[in-house]
Amino acid sequence: MASAPSSELIPTPNPSNLTFTVATVAVALTVFLPAAQGKTPTGKPAKAKLKTDTKNKQFSYDFDNTKDNYISFLNQILAAHGLATKYGPVTSSSRFPIKILTPPARAKADAVDVERHSEYKDLIDNAREKKVNKLTVLVHINAIKDASKKRKAGGSGSESDSGSDGQEIDEGSGEDEKGYTAMDRELGRLRGLLEKKYQNPNDSGYTYITNDGERLPLTPIMLAQWCRALYDNTATLSDPPNCQAFDMANRGRLLPGRSPTSNSSSSSTNSPSDSLGHVASIFSTLTTLLGAKNLPSPILRPPTPSPASPAQNTPTKLTRFLHHAQDNLGIPNALECEGQLSHCRYGPDIIPYVSDTAIAKCGFTEGDVIRLKRGAEAWWASPEAKRKRARIASPSRDITHAIRFEKRFVEGGSASYFGSGMEMGYNGRSDEYEWWYYCDKVKELVKVPAGQVPVLAAEYSDAREGEDDF
Repeated sequence: MASAPSSELIPTPNPSNLTFTVATVAVALTVFLPAAQGKTPTGKPAKAKLKTDTKNKQFSYDFDNTKDNYISFLNQILAAHGLATKYGPVTSSSRFPIKILTPPARAKADAVDVERHSEYKDLIDNAREKKVNKLTVLVHINAIKDASKKRKAGGSGSESDSGSDGQEIDEGSGEDEKGYTAMDRELGRLRGLLEKKYQNPNDSGYTYITNDGERLPLTPIMLAQWCRALYDNTATLSDPPNCQAFDMANRGRLLPGRSPTSNSSSSSTNSPSDSLGHVASIFSTLTTLLGAKNLPSPILRPPTPSPASPAQNTPTKLTRFLHHAQDNLGIPNALECEGQLSHCRYGPDIIPYVSDTAIAKCGFTEGDVIRLKRGAEAWWASPEAKRKRARIASPSRDITHAIRFEKRFVEGGSASYFGSGMEMGYNGRSDEYEWWYYCDKVKELVKVPAGQVPVLAAEYSDAREGEDDF
């Protein structure tokens, strides 16, 4: 038996209190450790993975069925593993769940879940009746981190909490075999609940209906923001987050509980165009009565109406956004990374929610990853994203060179160019890369047919260096 740690965390036995049960506690803590980094088939370092490991500690503890004894026991677990300073102290509002095995049970499946004092009390009373002298405790490092985060954030952890639904998930959790973290899986689950609740009956869209009956179409970004708010416990399935995307004041409507900004006597069914027409009619009457030359001509701008349906991502939106990123966000190589973004199907609608590592693999530096993700969210919510445009042409490129070509390298990566068409020719470096072009008919990139090569604009004359034309 290991020597008992400091008496600050272990209650001193009280022989006069017969409810105490002194027992040896073996604590098995599951943690994450870096796995050996392998290599991809091309010889590049593979993505780092984490593996689980178990740390075992043992100590003696004087058990009682009181709440203070329960909290002290959780603090003792932290102290035994040297985690008290980093994740302690545990309080009644920041408990972490544990599993306890009492003899003769040995299998983990037989362990009893202890998440609140009532469960702890029942287990201790049962152990005292059976005169148990050794307990095995199973605990996960993520559960300890979650409780610590809740304590630092001032979150509630009252005894009325129901199960683990209210617990947070550590964003640094290890990935599963598909590369998804615990946070990714939880956000996916929450997204499914929202889509099920707000699915339109007649199409593939989603609509939130306020308490006063107003309809608010939900865009992919709005759904993602709502999921994150649910994950952070700042919203519920019935009440959206209080953020700019859900602020209906600009649409002439209000979310429940917000102060109205318009006259309460106005009809909620009037459209912006009806209101503007009414103002114009009044001004016309005044002009007739007083004389047009005595009144300045007003500039009437209708308020921005809410979209009839959520903005849909299209192949051209990525090109337009990358032009915006290169011209306005200070990302000089944005367009050069278009091929890799398109290959991964990363559009401006989901770029803010793709991991930094995945974006960086498309050819961006760490700083540009942050600029790109922030800029994508703002651009997608702007009128520019909803504007229908046939094509974005670079100011320095002749309009006759309006076909987009993409050079896809065999070992990964790509680069975009523009040209006027194709001609008979042979790509003598086909073992290094292939040529693709954007087909307006099918609205996607298509491989250049064998025996043909792109006719590129003069500014890209070196793009086909080393190829042997007929």
